[in-house]
Parts: sequence; structure tokens; C-alpha cells
Amino acid sequence: MRPLAVLACLLLAAGACSGGGDDDPATSGSTSVSQGRTPDVDFTVVGREYGFDMPAEVPGGVVTMSFRNRGRLRHEAGIIAAGDTPVDQVLADLGPVLEGRGTPIPDYLTFYGGVGEIAPETTSQSTLTLPEGKFVMFCSLTDIDSADALPRPGPQLPAHYSSGMARAFTVRRANVDLL
Repeated sequence: MRPLAVLACLLLAAGACSGGGDDDPATSGSTSVSQGRTPDVDFTVVGREYGFDMPAEVPGGVVTMSFRNRGRLRHEAGIIAAGDTPVDQVLADLGPVLEGRGTPIPDYLTFYGGVGEIAPETTSQSTLTLPEGKFVMFCSLTDIDSADALPRPGPQLPAHYSSGMARAFTVRRANVDLL
């Protein structure tokens, strides 16, 4: 009886993670697409050591981003709103938040999802809701995270964004109004 209850919970959780039928762009967030369907890709990002190749401007609204890891390490593609704040300041403000130093999140930083950690030479897609504005794509993994090694005592290696894996981009006005 217990294994069936666990299976039922997993199925319910999987349904909730896949969007649960909520097609409202105002309430839908980042959703990984892996159920065998291939949506139209609105823009493509290619990650490598240590940078992103991507358009300077991407469409807004409900969009599908394809992230291809062309590097030798694991990478991710996180998206954060930056407004008019320079990329260097965004990264300086983001670091303590991601490192869990108890630093409050600055008001201008808003996370908008992205594609989580993927292995080298793989591709993953994510459907996102992106409003018009200025954003930064970043990878917060370290080389230790990326190499699947156990953390070592002593100073932590810098995150990939500190080595240049951060890129400013603009989201143009969506073809539908977002709430």
C-alpha cells in the first residue's frame, strides 16, 4: 500500500510541475519541457567556458528558450531582471544572495527562471514568461559543481559568472500584455 501512495504523490507532483493546465501567462512560471513534445523555440542560447552566445534582444511574453551546453563542464542559464543596473553591479549584488550570506535581495533583482544545470553537449528547453526590459543571463555553478566533485575544505571556487559567464540582453515588448 505504501509504494502506491508514494507513486500517487510523485504523479501528482509531476502534474503540478508540468504546468497543471494553467495557460495563463500571468501566472505561469518557468517550466522545463521534457515530455516528448518539441515546442517552437523563440530563442537559443549556447553556453561554453566561460560565456554565452545569444541574441542581444529576445522576444517577450510566453517564450521558449533552448539552451545548448557546448562546454566541457556542466552549465546553467539563469535569468535575472537587471533594469538599468550595470552587469558588474548586478553580479556584485547577486553573489552574496546566491552564496547564502543572509544578504537581503536588492529590490531591482527579480529571478525569471531559465534552464537548470545540464551536462556537456546536451540541450534543454524552458518555457518562460518574460516582460519587456533589461536582463542578465548567468551561470552560478563553479568548476567543482560542474566536475561532479565533492566540495573541498578551504576557499570556494568562483562561480562561472565571475569568470565571464554573464551576458546582458534586452527583452522586447511582448505581443500580448502581461499582468
